[in-house]
Amino acid sequence: MGVSAFTPVFLALGITNAGPPLGVGPTVPSGEGATPELVQKIDAGVIEALRQGGQDVTAIGLGCSDAACVVDSARAGALAGAITIRVEENLNDYVISVALRGAQDGAVVGTESRDCEICSFDEVIQATIELAQAAAAGAGELPDPSSEPSPVSFEGWLAVESEPPGAEVFVDGESYGLTPLDEAIGVGTREVEVRKEGYVTARQTVEVTTKESRAVTVALEPTESSGWWTPRTSRIVTWSAIGAGSAAMLSGFVLLGIDENPYRRDCEGANVDADGGCKFRYNTLGAGVGLTVSGLALVAAGTTLLILDRKKEQRMSAVIGPRFLGLTGRF
Repeated sequence: MGVSAFTPVFLALGITNAGPPLGVGPTVPSGEGATPELVQKIDAGVIEALRQGGQDVTAIGLGCSDAACVVDSARAGALAGAITIRVEENLNDYVISVALRGAQDGAVVGTESRDCEICSFDEVIQATIELAQAAAAGAGELPDPSSEPSPVSFEGWLAVESEPPGAEVFVDGESYGLTPLDEAIGVGTREVEVRKEGYVTARQTVEVTTKESRAVTVALEPTESSGWWTPRTSRIVTWSAIGAGSAAMLSGFVLLGIDENPYRRDCEGANVDADGGCKFRYNTLGAGVGLTVSGLALVAAGTTLLILDRKKEQRMSAVIGPRFLGLTGRF
């Protein structure tokens, strides 16, 4: 008999790993793709898999959306620790983070994370189950749940440096001062912004834990180059060139279309030739060709500027990046 897609890793290997009682908090979703249906399946799948592997687990923290609440729930239930799960989705790309925390002191005993690119719900569920199994393997390091509780600290350290220095750092919209910065920050997923006048604001997601400090180095991109040529000037010139070029091309096509056509407003009497045709005809070939060529050149120049601006934006987006989970990163 084969092993199904949702068979726990240690059950498939014939291994049981009973440990101290744990609580599994509700999955915290982020992004439109992390639907309630997916969250429900993740929660049920993780609990079932851990139980099948011999782990004593209980669903806790109903309605909780942060680690502190889940840990408080684990402590109230006399559990040794709590497993917290976070699933972030962006265009079918998922970042799954699982942490095991001690109920007595709230400290992070172990963390597991994985990127799941263009994943189906089943793949996300399976990946989360495997991460939860790996995190639960560290349950033996948890303090005895019957021991005296220690004060719970849910703060970690975030260090931010920027080039150039002196940029203002915002965490979840709140200002924390200027770079270089070294501050205590509440644990969890934090949205960090680094702002400085004359530079593009850098934004990133940082996972702050009690286990280790997060050090972030930020290289800010200037919003304008030297001299009068700024992004705003570039946009004005780009769209002006495309607009003027389009108008010139249209006028050129009209002039080319009427070239050699009779001038009917003055096509009577002496202005009619021996064949009965108008003596006078439009002579617009040169002007039509000139306007058409000029229009093409302007549209081409404007399109080139537009492409260069878009490539610059893409390079900046690639540098900023959608996610940040490491100890040191670059926006």
